[in-house]
Amino acid sequence: MSNWKTIHSDFTSQLQEQWEKNNFTYNQAQDWINVGLTPQDCSFAVYLRDVVNCEPEEALNFVSNIGELRTQHQEYLQSQNEEGEENQLVRAIALSFGIFDFSDNPLKGLTDEEAEQYLSTKRLSLKKYFVFNLGQEVKIKPKITVSDSTGEIVSEPIPNIRQVKPLLAEHLTQLFNDGNDKSAISFTGKNTNQPSLNWTGDKLDQKIANGEEVYIVFDKSRIKANSSYVKSKASSTTQFGDMDWPEIIVLAMEAKPQVQVFQSKKNALKFLREKEFEQNDLKKLIEKRTNIPGEIEEVTRFEAWWNKNLATVISNDYGYWVFLLVYEKERNDGDPYVLPSNHLYQGNYGIYVKKRERNKSLSKAQNEAKWLRDMLDGKNPILVVHHLANSYDNLYWIINSPYVEKYEVGRYDNNTFYWPANLDYHIKPLSVIRVEKENTRFGRKYYHVGVYIGKNEVFHIYDYCTVKGMKSRIDDIGTFLGDAEGTRRVGHHIEVFQPIVPFREWKKTIRNIVWAKEVKYWDGIYCLANRNCEHLANTMVYGINYSKQAVERKFWSRVGCKFSGSACFSRGGCKASNNGKNSICLRNEIEEVNNNLGEAEAKNKEVRQLEARIVVPDKIPTDKCRIM
Repeated sequence: MSNWKTIHSDFTSQLQEQWEKNNFTYNQAQDWINVGLTPQDCSFAVYLRDVVNCEPEEALNFVSNIGELRTQHQEYLQSQNEEGEENQLVRAIALSFGIFDFSDNPLKGLTDEEAEQYLSTKRLSLKKYFVFNLGQEVKIKPKITVSDSTGEIVSEPIPNIRQVKPLLAEHLTQLFNDGNDKSAISFTGKNTNQPSLNWTGDKLDQKIANGEEVYIVFDKSRIKANSSYVKSKASSTTQFGDMDWPEIIVLAMEAKPQVQVFQSKKNALKFLREKEFEQNDLKKLIEKRTNIPGEIEEVTRFEAWWNKNLATVISNDYGYWVFLLVYEKERNDGDPYVLPSNHLYQGNYGIYVKKRERNKSLSKAQNEAKWLRDMLDGKNPILVVHHLANSYDNLYWIINSPYVEKYEVGRYDNNTFYWPANLDYHIKPLSVIRVEKENTRFGRKYYHVGVYIGKNEVFHIYDYCTVKGMKSRIDDIGTFLGDAEGTRRVGHHIEVFQPIVPFREWKKTIRNIVWAKEVKYWDGIYCLANRNCEHLANTMVYGINYSKQAVERKFWSRVGCKFSGSACFSRGGCKASNNGKNSICLRNEIEEVNNNLGEAEAKNKEVRQLEARIVVPDKIPTDKCRIM
C-alpha cells in the first residue's frame, strides 16, 4: 500500500483508509487534493463525484471557488439528515475542527489519534488558544545553563526553564513572530516576573515526567511583550549583567483564567471545543437569532448567580458596541433576550460602548464587557444594565421590554376562563401577574395584581369580604382569580410580567414575602391610591413602591381613603396617589425597599420551600434555548 503522505502531509493511515473505502485510488485522491480539497474532505469528494457528477478538473467550472461548493455540500447534508438543532450544532463544532469526515458520526467524539492531531498540528489555527502537551513536548534534559564567552558553563541549571521539542518550537516561533526562534519555556507563578514554587526544579521535572496526558492551554489572543501572563522573551540578572533571552518564552502558570492546565486529553479537548465554537460558529448562531447590528467581533460566555447561560457580545457597526445576551429555559422560541434591545443602540441608552475610532475602540469595548460581566453578579443586576436606573421616569418605561417580558397565559371559551393545570410550565416564579376585574358598585375596571411564587400559588394583598380586611397573604391561583365581594372578573387571560434581569436578589425577595405574610403586611391600612395590590407586587419583585393604576385612575385618589379604614383622616380622600411620587428613580426605589422591608430568617421552613422552586437557567439549557 502506497503512502499517501506524498500527496499531502496531513494524510494519516485512517484518512487514507476512508478514501480507499470510498473507491478512490491514489491518483484520484491526488487530483481532488490538487483542486483544493484536503485529506479530511473525503465525504466532500464523494458528494462532488456521485451527486454533482463531476471530475476534479470540472469542479471549479460550476462555481467561482471551492468555498461555494463546500456551502452547497453542507446544505445537501442538512437536507438529507433530519437532525435536531442540537445535533446540527455539534456537527458544526466537529466540522470546524477540520478533522472529521462527513461520513463519521460527530456525536461519537474524537478518536485518540484525531484528538492528538487537533491538539498539536491544528493548534495554530485555533482562534484564541494555544495548547501543548507537557509530557510529550517539553524536555527534562539537557538543562538550561549560562556559559561565558569561551563556552565554559558558569552557572547552575536554571530551575524553571526547559527546552521544548521541534514541533512545539516551530509553532511557538510562528505564534510570537518576533524574528526570534523559540526553543524553551520559562515557567513562572501568577505573573511573568515571579517564580513559582510548583513549577520549578524537581517539581517541574516530575510534572513533565508524569505529564503525558497533561495539557497546558493559554490564551493567545492578547499576546503582548508586556503581558501579565506570557512574554515573548525571558530576562534575568546574571554575573554577566542583565540578559535578554529572546528564544525563551515566559508563561505564568498560575495566571487564571489565561492559563489552564488539564489532566487529560479529553478535558483539554472539551475546553477547546467549547471556546473555539464560541468564537466561530457561535457568531453565526447569534447573527441568526438576533438583530445585533454590524459584525460580531467577540463573544464571551459567563455565569451569574441568577443565570448560568449569559454572554456579552461586542459588535462593530461604525464603532464598537457591547450587548448582553440572556438565555431563559422557559422561552419557547430559543432566541436570547438582547440588552440593550436592538433599537437602543441608536440613542443614548445605557451600557453599550459609545462609538469610537475603529483602530482604538475594541480594547475599550473589551474592558466595558468585562466590567459588565463582573457587575452582573451583584445583588441588584438590573441597576447595571437599565438605562433609566439613575434617572427619574415613569413606571411604564422602567417595567418594559427588554428588561421585563410581558405575555399572557390562559384562554376564554364559551364565557368560561381556563388556565393551565400547572402554571409552573408557563410562569416563572417571582413574576408579577395580574387579571382584569370590575368593581360592580362603581362600574370601573381594574387589575388585581400579585406575585407568582410557583406551585400554582400567588402572594398578594386580598380579602374575600371587606376592604378593611385586606392583608398580605399566599393563596392558590383559584383564590387569586376569584371574585371578592362587589367585584367580578372580566379578563380573559392572566397577564405575566417576567423580569429578564433580576431587579432584586431573589432570596431576599422570598424572605420579604414570607415576612410580609407572617406579619400580615398592610393589614388594616389598605389604600387604593397608596397601598394597593399593585404597590405590593411591584415592591416585592421590582423594589418599586409604585402603582401604574394609581396614576392612570385619578378616581382612586378621591375615594382611596374611603376604602382604607384608618389610612387617612381627610374626608376628601387622598390628596395624592403613589405617596406623592410623580416619577421613579429605580436605584433610589430599590435601595429604599431593601432597607425598609423586613425579612424572615433564611432557615425558615417556608423560605426554604419557596427557594426550592427557583430554577436558575443551566449551563446546558433546553434544546432551543442555548448559547452553545
